[in-house]
Amino acid sequence: MKYEKLANELIAAVGGKENIAGLTHCMTRLRFELKDETLADDAAIEGNAEVMSLIKKGGQYQVVIGSYVHDVYLAVLELAGIKEEKKEDAGAEPKKKSNFFGNLLNSIIAVIGPLIPILVATGLGKCILLVVSMLGWADAESSFAYYIFQFVFDAGFTFLPVFVAINAAKHFKCNVMLAALLGCSLVHPSWNAVAQTAPQVIGKFWSLPVYGIKYTSTLIPAMLVVWVMAKVEHKLEEIIPEFAKSLLVPLLTVLIMVPLTFIVLAPSMGILSIYFGSALLWVYNTFGMFGLAAMNIVYPWIVATGTHAPLALAGIQILSTNGYDPFSRTLTLTANAAQGTAAIACALKTKNKSFRSTALSAAFTAFFAGITEPCIYGVSLKLKRPMYAVMIGCGAGGLYAGLVGLKAFAFMTPSVLNFAMWIGGEGMSNLVHAGITALISIVVTFIATWILGFEDPVEE
Repeated sequence: MKYEKLANELIAAVGGKENIAGLTHCMTRLRFELKDETLADDAAIEGNAEVMSLIKKGGQYQVVIGSYVHDVYLAVLELAGIKEEKKEDAGAEPKKKSNFFGNLLNSIIAVIGPLIPILVATGLGKCILLVVSMLGWADAESSFAYYIFQFVFDAGFTFLPVFVAINAAKHFKCNVMLAALLGCSLVHPSWNAVAQTAPQVIGKFWSLPVYGIKYTSTLIPAMLVVWVMAKVEHKLEEIIPEFAKSLLVPLLTVLIMVPLTFIVLAPSMGILSIYFGSALLWVYNTFGMFGLAAMNIVYPWIVATGTHAPLALAGIQILSTNGYDPFSRTLTLTANAAQGTAAIACALKTKNKSFRSTALSAAFTAFFAGITEPCIYGVSLKLKRPMYAVMIGCGAGGLYAGLVGLKAFAFMTPSVLNFAMWIGGEGMSNLVHAGITALISIVVTFIATWILGFEDPVEE
């Protein structure tokens, strides 16, 4: 096993496999849920050469590993003898509860994370079709192949509630097929035929008002519906006799969830999703480039604390509603460019060969994969002053992006390989503005890093 040694060290440092109540991971971090966090050895974790950083937030014990985190995750699961999304044993000490925001953030990460490949594939696919159409090579009227690709790429966003429902069912441990059924009902053609884009009463359900809202391309409604469905299903399994469970549990679950879904849960979350995206757009439209620049300055710290998922969620909502995102993707564009540049500047200035190698590999990851955690924990945050340079570079890039009204037309992580996400609108001007935004962040960050300097790590 490639990462057996590291996995064993991590298991021992968190208090042994008996202390692990649950384990998930994102793109760079192992997210442990520990039964007793006091048993963990923070010093052993932070002193491990293969660990970038340790973060304790939202009820989770987050160990930042890097781009190979999934391999380490699988090794820990195997060596600890636990299953993915492991439930606590009945007689085990219950894990401590985290706050509401922490639970919400954990659920968003677990449910939305697996959807990123769909969003990337369909978003980039739509960009390719746009380029093909702009060049006059084909369109939906002249090419049936173009027509098929078009509705397939549109399906990624149209049926987003279905994908969310399936992942949410796995996360909340309830019947996946019933969850998928509820997700499909939210985007059913019959519902879309009577639903409206703005919340308004379209009928009565047992004399209760029903708000007609289109749920295609939404995330939060399906997530809440499945969370409640899990509670209902588990309760029915407790009270219904064993001989009738296979018949009554599915039927009663659907009978209970249909009115809850369309009268209470989906409308409330649909309205919340609309206002959530509208609130960010209001900040953007009201404060313009200064509001965007301010958000860009603090965004590297938001990523460092692992609390950037809600902004990505808002970006998906804005993109699906308006066809473009002028906010969340700009934040990541400037941050990725600035973090990668700070790492390169440090690599050029350091006399430590080992650190230079680390910084260069971190910069490559930021520029070509759009993953900045190696830069944050291995370079900028570790050396402190480069992090301030990153903030300056992000602010400068955000100021220009707000001035020209930069927009992303696909939900992807900004990187050299994903630059097509900025193609849209009239001509190629938006793509040019994206390049200038990144260039400003790069130049300003490099100069700021060189001027501010840093305490060169001592070579061991």
